[in-house]
Amino acid sequence: MKSQIGRFVEVYNLKLKSVFDKIDSEAEEHGNDYFEGVMQNTYHPDAIDPADIAEEAMDRSVEHWDLLNHGRYVLLSSWHVALYEAFEQQLRLFLYKELSHDYHIKLNHIFSRFADMKKILIFYDVDFSSLNGLKRIDQLRLVCNVVKHGEGSSAEELRKKRPDLIKKHDDIELLELYGSSLLEEVLSITDKSLNEFGKAIEDFWDSFPERSFCEKSEELVKFINKRLRK
Repeated sequence: MKSQIGRFVEVYNLKLKSVFDKIDSEAEEHGNDYFEGVMQNTYHPDAIDPADIAEEAMDRSVEHWDLLNHGRYVLLSSWHVALYEAFEQQLRLFLYKELSHDYHIKLNHIFSRFADMKKILIFYDVDFSSLNGLKRIDQLRLVCNVVKHGEGSSAEELRKKRPDLIKKHDDIELLELYGSSLLEEVLSITDKSLNEFGKAIEDFWDSFPERSFCEKSEELVKFINKRLRK
């Protein structure tokens, strides 16, 4: 479980983020190419002022930088979502494999909502309050929801639990201003936060008990059947 999460974080650090390492120089080159193209192909001293072309080239550099920087933000946001979804799928598959030793069930009998999976583990006397990393994992869940949906109940909860993850300009909160989390850069997520959340998931699996037993199997079956009927 830990190695799967480690690979998620590592592939971003080693390969994905490097795609945007040189956006400053790329944006400058984009503007320079425009300036040189105009000067070489259409420049005439009586018709075009070089200062105007230089100003337009600067504007194009800034616009190109904004484009690339937004792409970097969207990629990082998406990878935070992927990290949390990977964790939920890990937990779901883990429960399915363990339960299938004793019960004839299908994977779709194991509910994908984290809260429902947590309830199943209670039947096995797994004390979630004793597991490490849950506070950070819950924050990652909120980040995931905000990335997917923008403003909403998860955003309100994130403001209370991790206000530092929402960008502000002066006293104006950008998520509240724009409402969207992907069309504008409103979250203060970074490589550091991705590593932080990855470490929290690894800590969770480190502290997970190696053995647990269900002493109320009939009640567990009733719970699963009740959820399936819904």
